[in-house]
Parts: sequence; C-alpha cells; structure tokens
Amino acid sequence: MSFSFDTKCELCDIKLKNDCCRLAQLYGMILFAQNIGSDALKITTENVLVVNKLNELSDSVLGIYFNVDETVNLYTLEIDGERLKKLYDVMYIDVNGKIDLTVSGALTENDCCVDAFLRGAFLIGGYTSNPENSYHFEISTPYYTLAKSMRDFMLRLDFPVKTVVRKSNYIVYMKDSESIEKFLYRVGAKASTFSFIDSKIQKEMNNYSNRVNNTKLHNIEKTLNKSVEQVKAINIISDKIGLDSLESDLAYAARLRLENPDKSLNELVQISHGRLSRSGLNRRLNKLTDIASKLN
Repeated sequence: MSFSFDTKCELCDIKLKNDCCRLAQLYGMILFAQNIGSDALKITTENVLVVNKLNELSDSVLGIYFNVDETVNLYTLEIDGERLKKLYDVMYIDVNGKIDLTVSGALTENDCCVDAFLRGAFLIGGYTSNPENSYHFEISTPYYTLAKSMRDFMLRLDFPVKTVVRKSNYIVYMKDSESIEKFLYRVGAKASTFSFIDSKIQKEMNNYSNRVNNTKLHNIEKTLNKSVEQVKAINIISDKIGLDSLESDLAYAARLRLENPDKSLNELVQISHGRLSRSGLNRRLNKLTDIASKLN
C-alpha cells in the first residue's frame, strides 16, 4: 500500500468524542466530494475504511446512510432526496437554494473542529507522496471556489499552500516537508508523522554520505591527476639531464614520486619517515615540474 493510503487508514481509526468534531470531520468529507449537486452528492474512494468512516459519521450525526456501489478497487457513495436535503441543511451547503462551496466558519470555530475538518478533507480529497521519494501534499477538488476558500483557510493556519490546475481539478498543495509533518501530526496521523520524519532523516543521511563519497572521489581524482603530471615532469628531467644532476633533496623527492605514483602527499611524507615535511615535499615536486617545463 502507498504512504497516503496507510495514512488514511490510520486517520480512520481515530475515535471522536465530541459531537462538534464529528460534524466537522463529516463536513470536510462532504465538502470535498467529487460531485456536489442540488439533486445528488457523489463521493469516490479506493479505501473501504473511508467508506465505513463516512457512513459511521453520517449515521452518528444525522442518522442517515450513503448508498454504496462497489466496483474493482473503487467505491462510490451517493446520497439524494430527503437525506441530501437534511445533510445540506446541517452543513450550511444549501443556502436559499444555492450551493455554497466555501469553508464554513460556523463548523470550524474551535481548534479541535479545525483539526477534524482538515482530517475529513484529506480523507476524501487528499494525497501525500512517499517521503522516501519526494515531499508533496495536496487536496484536490473540481470546484474553483472551494479550492480558493481552502487555500485561504490553510494559509490562515500557517500552511504555505499554493494552488494549481491539473486536468479538471483544482489542487491545493505544498512541498515543504516540515509543513507536511505539521499537517499530518495536527490531523492525528502520529504514526505516519514519525514514519515521515524517519524517512526524511534517512534520506538526508544518504545524501550526506553521497556528498562525502563524491568529495572523496574528487580528491582522489585530483591527486592522481597531479601525480601523473609530476611523473611526466620527472621522466622529462631524467631523459634530458638525469636525476643525478639534481640537488639531493630534489632527486630524493623525484625518486619517491616515481616509486609511488598513486600515493597522496601525506602518504609520501609517511614513506619518507620524516625526511620531508608535507609543505617541503610539495614545494620540491612543484620545482621539478617547473624544471621540466623549462627543459621542454
């Protein structure tokens, strides 16, 4: 199962004690239905636990049930007639015969109800990517007015959301990992939050390890390139004037490099048993390169 699917399963296990929170969560689920009409309301989901939660809340709050139609990996919940009218009246969705698709302040007045509403909205319209791959959170709706209202609502809660159009849906989304953690924890998905944080830490550790390894490889390549350049210079000197014509320390440094072409400066200093310091050895190797350049 996906991270998003598992998160929704966790949220469906939450038991709500207060009537106001049950109403707020039901409101969030209803408001983000895929089809909200004056004659019927339709919701689709792949998660049977979401189906059960919706009917559990609608029965608890209003004493009504949704009709459920099951196809392959998809559940469609539908309600119409008197049940729909009762639902709309309680949710302030039908106002004087006009559908109102803005987030109701009356149903999200308390902090606990805000959390419940966000939970309900996510259960129906929400998605969050696997944090091992990327950081992406979204709530989608086919209604522009609702997307704009939800964006403004979440911005007031300090969630840095933006909106974008994808196909026929309006997407309220954010990609900031800390904000996604904050949302998951706020709506009650504590296990998913800790899993998200663990994946994030693991990813950062892997990225750090890769950066360290890349740096090491770069340094090794740099050392080898420098060594090749020095060996070429020493061979030129050997061919042109011979290494015995050099001062003793220069000749020693030349032979040290020729015998150890793959060693770093620090390793050459250790091999010399203290006869040359790192700076002294580096200075002599550079001088050998200058001599070879003049000879050439």
